[in-house]
Amino acid sequence: MSCKQLLFKTAAWRVVATSITVGLVYVATEDWGEAFAVGLADTLSKTLAFFVFERCWERRRKRETKPTRDGDEGEHSGELGVELEVELDVPDVYDDEDKSVFNEGETVVETV
Repeated sequence: MSCKQLLFKTAAWRVVATSITVGLVYVATEDWGEAFAVGLADTLSKTLAFFVFERCWERRRKRETKPTRDGDEGEHSGELGVELEVELDVPDVYDDEDKSVFNEGETVVETV
């Protein structure tokens, strides 16, 4: 999620949540001034907290998907974008795992 999308999502949710807060405070106090003051304080503090939390969460997620410095892959790593080309020199090899047959001299290219 881009930073711009995150800001929009945050603002949209805060409109809904602030409306609830203002409504509840008004019901409790019957004072619109106090209701809006509490709603504003609530909105500013929770908007900042949510934004920081979401950015930290994304950084953590990205860090888990990158290979580590010693060459080991992260816990949830995906494709590395490396192409391996292998030429087989054996006649008709059957691969039990994916039920495919490789013919002699066939070139196999796989992205890992």
